[in-house]
Amino acid sequence: MKTKLINAIRETIIDLETGRKHYEYTDCHNCNCGILAQNICHISAWALEKAFEPCSEIWEGAVRCSSTGEPLQKILKQMYSVGLTKKNIQNLEMLSDKKICKEAGIKVGQRYDDKKYLLMYLSAWLRILEREQPKEVKPEPEYRTVVIDSKVKELTQETISLS
Repeated sequence: MKTKLINAIRETIIDLETGRKHYEYTDCHNCNCGILAQNICHISAWALEKAFEPCSEIWEGAVRCSSTGEPLQKILKQMYSVGLTKKNIQNLEMLSDKKICKEAGIKVGQRYDDKKYLLMYLSAWLRILEREQPKEVKPEPEYRTVVIDSKVKELTQETISLS
């Protein structure tokens, strides 16, 4: 269901922990939303920065602003397609979702411009999404009846080897 979002959050956490992506809250392309957007849209920080140029909005304003540039609208559309909402984006930028903050053990809006707190928030959000994700249902194994030396044996498809 939200598998792409879960994977993008997981990738963002790894990028931040390993330093693979540069974090800078004051840059719209390397901030809380910017880094996640890079992973959802599979674009570079530079491409994201170019998308913001027409209106130089910050994320919180960009989701409310209908006059943002076309490239930014495409990025937002991709973010919505993986299950994000405008509210999710605004909350991520300010680390302000109450449920996620409670799970992370941080106060709403606490140190929203600090990579350590962003990692705590993203990790908590990931745990919540993974708990909400429906468990994968394994299909029942297919049984076949085989006659060997006049004895009937039931074998699952997994145990039958065709060599």
